[in-house]
Amino acid sequence: MTTMNECLPSGIEENGSSEKSIVFHVLVVGAGLSGLSTAIGLRLAGHRVTVLEGASQFGEFGVGIQVPPNCVKALKKLGVFENVAEQATWPLSITMKRWKDGQLLGSTPLGSDMEEKYNNPYLLTYRADLHQSLLNRCREVGAEVFANSFVQSVNADHPSVKLVDGSTLNADILVGADAPPAEIRTIFDGWDPLIHRLLEKVSTCRQWKTSELEEIPRWISESGKIVLVGDSAHAMLPFLAQGAAMAIEDSVVLVECLSSCKTVEDAPDRLRLYETTRRERVRIIKSGARQNATVWHCADGPFQEARDAIIRYGKDLPTDGTLSHEEAVAANRWNNPAFQEWLFGFDAVLNAKEIILKREL
Repeated sequence: MTTMNECLPSGIEENGSSEKSIVFHVLVVGAGLSGLSTAIGLRLAGHRVTVLEGASQFGEFGVGIQVPPNCVKALKKLGVFENVAEQATWPLSITMKRWKDGQLLGSTPLGSDMEEKYNNPYLLTYRADLHQSLLNRCREVGAEVFANSFVQSVNADHPSVKLVDGSTLNADILVGADAPPAEIRTIFDGWDPLIHRLLEKVSTCRQWKTSELEEIPRWISESGKIVLVGDSAHAMLPFLAQGAAMAIEDSVVLVECLSSCKTVEDAPDRLRLYETTRRERVRIIKSGARQNATVWHCADGPFQEARDAIIRYGKDLPTDGTLSHEEAVAANRWNNPAFQEWLFGFDAVLNAKEIILKREL
């Protein structure tokens, strides 16, 4: 163990009260969005952090990514928001249209509406830009970040990893953050002409593979020294646009829990508290994304007509059973005030602090 002052990078002050918390050496396996976010937060809290990335160079797959207000809150905590916002698009609304003729079914205001309601904007950005902003910040705060460091095996009882080059690295805590032309045009025959004009601009196409991780029994090892964050714990479908947000929320909550330790022996309990804090919210969002996938991508017919009516009239209408209650809710979830507040108005750091305080009473 080291003292807090030995670990703090220039310009970063010790957080919280005058009572010093224990300082851990944390190994983060995976330099994706969740891994880098975790590393930044841990460094800001004064911990020593080493990030290992198996790829030969740093980078992030994917194209566009949505950064909703709850994610923006966490990015501000990590000191990344301004850089992300400069490169992002600030959309005015989300609109739902009929695939066939472009008929407007419904619209969810974003823009100033999000800032007025939740004090944070709703952004769209390039996934690689978000990743680069996190990587730059990670280095800025003094985390050690290594590429071409593929982990071959892990020791859970005495936290360490063995790399494929034979070297071994030891730590107090391990964080797993490692997580996925002409023929195409015929698929869109009969669609809104706008879609055809967009497709004319496309020269290549890749299959978009999405995956959902089945719920795993625990995110913490039996030893209480290895913890999972982000997609490694709960990869979800993209139809609520919350995958990255959940990963970054995980990171800031984990930092709060781990940084509340007063002794090394506190770590297993606080890591389990992190899991307890996060699991239910993630479960609800994973389920919502799965429901959206079904409701938004159905074939034409009675189900689709009932769905369109719900979206068009902006409320959960009674149905004749064509849609279940859950499906009816999913059809207009974006405009549900209670769900929107729960989703976008959530403050992950404040939530973690409140739960930690209750544990310590």
